[in-house]
Amino acid sequence: MHRSDYIYVESFIYLSDIKYIYYVFGVVLVDLRKIQVTGGSSYMITLPKDWVDNNNLTKNRPVGVLQQPDGTLTIVPKLTGESVVRKKVISVGDSFSPRYLFRLLVGAYVMGYTLIDVESESHMGTDKREAVTEFIQVAVGPEIVEETDNFIQIRDLLNPVEMPFANTLNRMHVLITTMRKDAISTLSKKGIKLAEDVVSRDVEVNRLHWLIAHQYNLLVNNPLLSKNMGVLPQEARFHYLASMIMERISDHTVTIAKNAPSLTSKKYKPVRESIRAANDTAMGIFNESMNSWFNNDVLNANRTIESLPDLDPLCNSISAEAYGIEPQKIHSVDHIAESIRRTGEYSANICELIIDHLIGEV
Repeated sequence: MHRSDYIYVESFIYLSDIKYIYYVFGVVLVDLRKIQVTGGSSYMITLPKDWVDNNNLTKNRPVGVLQQPDGTLTIVPKLTGESVVRKKVISVGDSFSPRYLFRLLVGAYVMGYTLIDVESESHMGTDKREAVTEFIQVAVGPEIVEETDNFIQIRDLLNPVEMPFANTLNRMHVLITTMRKDAISTLSKKGIKLAEDVVSRDVEVNRLHWLIAHQYNLLVNNPLLSKNMGVLPQEARFHYLASMIMERISDHTVTIAKNAPSLTSKKYKPVRESIRAANDTAMGIFNESMNSWFNNDVLNANRTIESLPDLDPLCNSISAEAYGIEPQKIHSVDHIAESIRRTGEYSANICELIIDHLIGEV
């Protein structure tokens, strides 16, 4: 339509033939269509021609109409039950580093692409193929389905309905709890191998977080998937935000595991005792935040937030006990104390998410 077709009145734009009305929200034009009545009791609106053409719809072709909790309607063009395929093509140049390719693959996966083509004008080097293989190993669902000298196709084979958000978050909770227990155990015995195991389990937490992000973006782009999973997009967003916070708690557990083995000497016993006391409190806050999450308990979430100030003096005591020890050890102690403090703060953030999520039910 040409600019001359519009008559501007305040924040509205009217077409000169009054057939359509467009309302401006920032730079987005929302197509407002008049409801028509046929047969005295049936209500109809016409569908945008561009939308019909883009979805290859024809006369008498059924479409789905989903009623949303906020009162809106979503029209679904495909009712075959097939997964919505979102394709991303990554063209690999000679200057592409393997790490850059890996990050692009993770980004495409997290954003909900279910088909990823990695292509190169010439032979694809071993280093880039290894980056693809590494991605396949750490991401949940994607598999290589086609491969040539200069082309690799990756398809997501996971059915999102089989991996509910709550199950994945529970798995993350269990992993982080056992990781933290083992990380603290390295304070009392030479536990280099145990510390390395904690680091390796952090990879599992990362991949579960990526899975939730992947499913969230799939759900946002597929209304039928939202219905099949029984989760609204706004609910899925809270699961995604919670998994992001939990992934950060896992990272701080790795920090503890890397620094704790240097404090096994008998002379550091007071420091170790302070670390254990502070960690017990921090993990208590974390576990209560997850209990509140799984039980939809707003009151307990609030109580957990109010318990956070109890952690500060315990973290401060770690630094106090470390006074006078070797400078390089103080550095390790400070890292541990900060990670314990952050664990409590991030757990309180989860509780705030619970309150935000359930505010309508309070």
